Amino acid sequence: MRTPPRTGRHARGFVRSKHPGLMDRRCQLQPRRRASLESLEQRQLLAVLNINDFGATPNGGSDDRGAILAAINASAPGDTILFPGGTYNITQPIVVKGGGRIYKGANGATIVSNGAGKRVFHLVENNATFSQLTFQGAGLFIDRTNSSQSGMVEGVIVDNCRFNVQGGGNGIEFTVGLRNSRITNNTFNPINGDNGIYGYNWDNLVIANNEFYNGNEGIHLIAHWDPSPNLLIEQNYFSGLRRMGIEIQGGGVNTIVQDNFYENPSLSPRYNDNLSCFAYSIISDRSQNTIVRRNTSIAPQRPDGTGVRVIFELGGFNLQAYDNYSYGGNHVVAVNGTNATGVVRDNRFSNYLIGPSNANGAKVVFINNGPNVPLTWDINRGRPYPNQRFGEAPPVGEAPESPSALSYQVQSISVVNLFWTDESDNELGYRIEVLSDDGTSWRDLASVGENVTSFTVNGLSGTRTYTFRVRSYNQFGVSDPSNAVLVAMPRVDIITNEDLVNELTPISDRRNTIGAVRDLTDPRSFEV
Repeated sequence: MRTPPRTGRHARGFVRSKHPGLMDRRCQLQPRRRASLESLEQRQLLAVLNINDFGATPNGGSDDRGAILAAINASAPGDTILFPGGTYNITQPIVVKGGGRIYKGANGATIVSNGAGKRVFHLVENNATFSQLTFQGAGLFIDRTNSSQSGMVEGVIVDNCRFNVQGGGNGIEFTVGLRNSRITNNTFNPINGDNGIYGYNWDNLVIANNEFYNGNEGIHLIAHWDPSPNLLIEQNYFSGLRRMGIEIQGGGVNTIVQDNFYENPSLSPRYNDNLSCFAYSIISDRSQNTIVRRNTSIAPQRPDGTGVRVIFELGGFNLQAYDNYSYGGNHVVAVNGTNATGVVRDNRFSNYLIGPSNANGAKVVFINNGPNVPLTWDINRGRPYPNQRFGEAPPVGEAPESPSALSYQVQSISVVNLFWTDESDNELGYRIEVLSDDGTSWRDLASVGENVTSFTVNGLSGTRTYTFRVRSYNQFGVSDPSNAVLVAMPRVDIITNEDLVNELTPISDRRNTIGAVRDLTDPRSFEV
């Protein structure tokens, strides 16, 4: 495999040779520089290593693991490993290095796990950044396996990435703790594995402005070790989840959960299927000084007669839960555990079935909670997005152009494919919206990455009519919507397999066999 030359780097007073194994003669002439000058020079001349130069083939369908490893192994601390636009396949997880390295995607770069199990990247070192990459099928695993280092992994940044979690596992998983790290501005959609983010222990960890759509559970953290201080979970969005938006267990000191938004729970008509559906489960029974404030839950759905089991499940010493908004759900606040003390106050709660209460020896005080309680913030402020925070002025720049020519194709009685035209060159992605049942408001259904021009909507109801539209977005704002399309879902399934159609021909019409339809309620309409 060809190893491209590294250029533009001075390291410890010498220049790397263009020929592996040979020292450039210039290194004998250059004195080692003072540390401050050397550090400045290195910051200015850090290399960018393009994985395509090492043999990776975008959209080639072959195993790109060896080429990606070659680029990583050729890098030095602080370098950027660049993934240009396209899809790259790996058949085994890739152990990535820290040391300030940056793993960066461009133009929708996607890494697909084809047989790599539950992880694409495996980080065992400190100080690594992952940015603008899409992880398809599996995600990022962080621990100390096969590492000479010990303790928590430090200095990890995961920003503006997409995680399509399939077939088990988690989008991001850490098992020895994260220190001085942040997970921000990412999208987890779908979450057909276990969790979007799952991890043990922390010390100064920020999880902010992420989106969690369609699947199992959003964030699940466990503090096995005390104290696990300074966890901030803020301005995240949760929609279409079967289990919990946020789940925190064990200990933790000075945890803050604020300004998050939960809606559109995925509920079954069967009561037992929904037993683990909670909005915010912050049941950290060993925790101290947890603050839960300005969070939103909108969950009026009750297909099983009960709905979301608990909106706020709380615990710990000196708990403070205030200034939150909840509409719907079964049990609005349930505090558990003999160690639970503190106050739940000044929250606007309405349309619930069971009011705030203590259980199992909890001694939390409830003050001024009800449907007309004034809040310090506007409940109509909308929801948080990646790269756009509540309470901050929009960043200076241009929002992307609106997508155009939205169209659709009905695939079955429960599936429709949407297609649109990309009219922008600066979008970060697209948001698919569906018209709510009230006929006036729109809700977010899903989001996709930049340069994507189609989306498949699953789980629709036959005979119902849906209206869809699409917006593009970037760090500067959201575009105007595309044209809207009205989709009437059929009562019958659509057959597209010509061989099947030839075998199952409607008695009433033998002339039109291709694209024939089958009435699922009347088996007599076919002869075999």
